[in-house]
Amino acid sequence: RRPRASRPPSATSPTSPRRSTPWTRWWCPSCFRATTSSEGGGGGGGAGAGGGGGGPPMPPKPPAAQKIPSAKKLLRAASRLSGGLTSVGGPGAGLASTRKGMNTNYMSRAGDGGPKKSAFMTVLGAIERVTGLDIDGDGTVGGDVIAEQDDEDPGTGRGGAAKKTRFSRLAWGLEIWDMVCVAVELIYEPELLKQRLTVIASHFFSYGVRNTHLKAIGMALQGVIGEILIVHLKTPWSAAESVAWDWFWAYLEVNLKRTIDAYEAGVADRISADWKTMMTSHSEAEFGDIFYSELQEVAPEMIRLFVRPRKLQYSTFIEFMQLLVRFSAGPEEYYNQVKPLAIRHMKYGVTSQSIKPFGAALFGVLKRILGEGYNESSKGAWEYVWTSVSRCMADCLNVGSNLVTVSLVAGEVDELQRALDLAPRGQRADWITRVQIHDSVISPLYWAVRDGKVDMARLMINDLLTLRADTDAYYFGYDQLWDVHPDIVGVLCKLCPALLDDLFDGMMWHSGSSGDGDTIRVNYYIRALLGDPDVFPDAWATPFGVLALHGPASIFVHPLVVKVLELKWKRFGMALFLAMEGWYTLILIGFEVVFVTMDAHDCNTIGARMAVGALAAATVLAQSILMMGQMRGGQVGTFVYFPGRGIPLPRWVLKRSNALRLVSMVLLTLVSFLDPCMSSGSSSSSSSSSSSSDVSMSTNTTLQEEGSYHSSGLDIITALVALLLWGGTFQLCTLNHRLSAFIFTTGVLVSDVSRVLAVLCLIILAFATALVRLEQGFPDRGFGTFPDAAFTLVRRILQTDPMPTDGFSVISWIFFLTFAMLSIVGMLNILIAQLSETVAALALRSEAFAILNRIHLALEAETMLSLSKRRQIWTELNLHENVPFDEGYLGPSGGIQCIESSSVMLHPKYVKDRLIRVRGEASPLLPWPVVEKPEESEDEDGEGEDEDAGSQAGVDDDPN
Repeated sequence: RRPRASRPPSATSPTSPRRSTPWTRWWCPSCFRATTSSEGGGGGGGAGAGGGGGGPPMPPKPPAAQKIPSAKKLLRAASRLSGGLTSVGGPGAGLASTRKGMNTNYMSRAGDGGPKKSAFMTVLGAIERVTGLDIDGDGTVGGDVIAEQDDEDPGTGRGGAAKKTRFSRLAWGLEIWDMVCVAVELIYEPELLKQRLTVIASHFFSYGVRNTHLKAIGMALQGVIGEILIVHLKTPWSAAESVAWDWFWAYLEVNLKRTIDAYEAGVADRISADWKTMMTSHSEAEFGDIFYSELQEVAPEMIRLFVRPRKLQYSTFIEFMQLLVRFSAGPEEYYNQVKPLAIRHMKYGVTSQSIKPFGAALFGVLKRILGEGYNESSKGAWEYVWTSVSRCMADCLNVGSNLVTVSLVAGEVDELQRALDLAPRGQRADWITRVQIHDSVISPLYWAVRDGKVDMARLMINDLLTLRADTDAYYFGYDQLWDVHPDIVGVLCKLCPALLDDLFDGMMWHSGSSGDGDTIRVNYYIRALLGDPDVFPDAWATPFGVLALHGPASIFVHPLVVKVLELKWKRFGMALFLAMEGWYTLILIGFEVVFVTMDAHDCNTIGARMAVGALAAATVLAQSILMMGQMRGGQVGTFVYFPGRGIPLPRWVLKRSNALRLVSMVLLTLVSFLDPCMSSGSSSSSSSSSSSSDVSMSTNTTLQEEGSYHSSGLDIITALVALLLWGGTFQLCTLNHRLSAFIFTTGVLVSDVSRVLAVLCLIILAFATALVRLEQGFPDRGFGTFPDAAFTLVRRILQTDPMPTDGFSVISWIFFLTFAMLSIVGMLNILIAQLSETVAALALRSEAFAILNRIHLALEAETMLSLSKRRQIWTELNLHENVPFDEGYLGPSGGIQCIESSSVMLHPKYVKDRLIRVRGEASPLLPWPVVEKPEESEDEDGEGEDEDAGSQAGVDDDPN
């Protein structure tokens, strides 16, 4: 047991919260980032600890913080040593492995030469943890230090006796260490550090820490770090270290003391009681009306920010007050929600200047509702909560507000353009892709897309993907765009498909002139669209796969999409497709020979039928293995069998053609191995088998001659297999775009016809029922029964034979003529007009759907490739290498260069050398020169205006 003076205070209640994961794992992620040691064999890297060297660089030292470097040096040394002493983490393992190693050393010391725990002692420790009693008398309960007598929780044991509580010295030490790591990490961000210390203080209070303990904790920490420096690192503890530590701990103590003081004063109980009183005495609408009136009186200019209906706004006020109440009980939840809350209010146009009048209105509401209950104690409690909350909100609003977000709030495209023109060229892409609010990032691009600001989102995408160059470097926001928005294809497919065209336009570059007169250079930046196989094991989860599943039809004719398809199709898609189709064709030929050309009832050909069945069974087995692999690899989709209900299935079987082929192979296997001749295998000789076959053929012939032959169940299944096998051959049309487009057009037309026929069937059934009732006594007219009536009307529609109408009553004639008008004149003419319009519309989309069909086949083929094969293809593309613009001029990486026919220059997507080259001083800190749009002139080619604009902005067309 440690000396009494060095042991931590215990929790005042045995029910104090125990958190399995320290809060700093979320609040201070860089504290647990694995780092690489660069000094003296140290391995730890805490928050800002110098032994790791892999954390984020510290910002420049402020002039007013002269003591900070000494404090950081002091704590870095402790961090390095604690990492180096870790048996599990070792050098370079970082604080995460340090914590793990500390836990391992503490709980299992046999590896360090410590006393090895026997099985009996292990069982005894388990009994201690269950009973809470110190059975072995070692001063611990299951390894945890029990509380001292003055820290006992009286009245919680049996019969009112004091019960000893448990508190892990390891857990307490790690809490203290986490606090130090966070403080060092955020030492240059005081507002964020205050937020973290508020949460730490709330946890410390729940453990029983009071303000009187803080000084002792600081002295203990100073002693530990001093011992590490002097004894282990052989570094003297000078007056500079003492001054630095005193300053550092005094700053922490002031902020911890503020929160602990509030909890000791009962802030949480007071806030909760006041809120309960307000909700009891006033309804939601009354509370909202009072709030509105106070706000109107204090800050009438803020009323314009509340644009929603008042009833909805009332509930918003209530939710805000409940958030304050929850903050008083535990601030961690509020700090988790404050950044999304700040972002939402930024979109409403709220600024940090709006917080002060809002707070004045809040206290006016409290004073009016609570009345005499709003005393000094209540006022102090609410002021503490509001000060903490408003300070955090104001900080988030200030940090997250910049020229781009201001223009987004205003919804002005011109303002956004002017804001981007002021951005340093090295940070311009970051201004568009990220707004950093401490440890959270929001995307202005997604903000514009999700708010429906299409023009602003288009401007951002076009600006990001504009190729620019000065004399030092190329600037292309391709990497920043995809790094921050890896799901941008899915987001645009769902929210704004029109922007996909702009996205893909920016991922191409065309040379300005053809090399030999017949070809030009085209760069396709397709790395992100293809998707790294290590990041996307499922080919359907890549951006290209997401595009195939959810993209609009018009986007598939885009040259970039066609190029990606061509790449996949030529490398592996066509080979695998032809192999599969060749296999299915072999089975079809065998089926035609064995089941159609030969007599399917002849037992002498049972071997051939079994051979075809074996091929089908092997196909079923291969497809089953493929589907099981997809299930294990997460390559699954959802088959929706009812709106809102679905089951996960492998992606292979989700495609209709694959599912039908699987069914055909299963049925063919059953037909082959359930043949009646299989049951006659007990025949003793081939002669008897031949005799029975002759008898069978003779019997079948006799039955056919007598007209009494009926197909068996296996014959019906065989006929269905024939239809499915021949239907699968339509996949071969994919090899030709025109045939594939024709198949797609036919499928759409069949769908339209089926809808018309469904309506026509209802009309036939209705009028057949009516005419049966009217002409039931005259069966010779074809309306004696319901089936006869329906069949007669169908024949009349098809005009196969004249319908006998002699003796029809007037009512029957009216019904029949109405039917003729609806069915023949109405529905059939509607069908003809609909098909004509459909064919005209499909003429523009059939090519896109033909490409989409081939994309699906290529992705299916990719799912059958092993991960190592996909990695090999990815490596062969050399997408990490820089792609040249012209001979000797390397541009950005992430693409491939293709030599295309000069006919590409006639394509609407062709843009002549869109790389903007700028002369003059080159620095990433300088903004790009603004290119003024030239005024329209009478010159047809417009070359003079372009040259003038380029010269004004310092833009150079010379690649040199």
